[in-house]
Amino acid sequence: MMTGDLIQTFILLNTAGDVRQLMEELYDDRVLVISNGVVFAENRQQAYAKQKPYIDRTKKASISLLSQSAVKSDDRGIESVELVFAYQFENMDGSENAFTGRHVLDWQHGKIVKEQFSTQ
Repeated sequence: MMTGDLIQTFILLNTAGDVRQLMEELYDDRVLVISNGVVFAENRQQAYAKQKPYIDRTKKASISLLSQSAVKSDDRGIESVELVFAYQFENMDGSENAFTGRHVLDWQHGKIVKEQFSTQ
């Protein structure tokens, strides 16, 4: 599958709120995830374990793509893309939160090897 197709898969799974499948299909086992400038996880298993509490408390999610950059390649075979999503969540306790999330994804050999996430 070409990186463009994989990016579309990421968008579809993310907007559907299917974080587990997204991570299983698209993250490299040794993915490095950085959240707001801090190392969040150093592999796929750790990333999912840290996301699970957020997933479990979500009652309803509305996620939409706001923008997508062109894919850029470097001389190491890494392709990067920036995706920006609007997130709105209703939690099991009735609380709500909304934010804009920016994902800079580095792809290599059909997998995400690094994700830099930040809220705006």
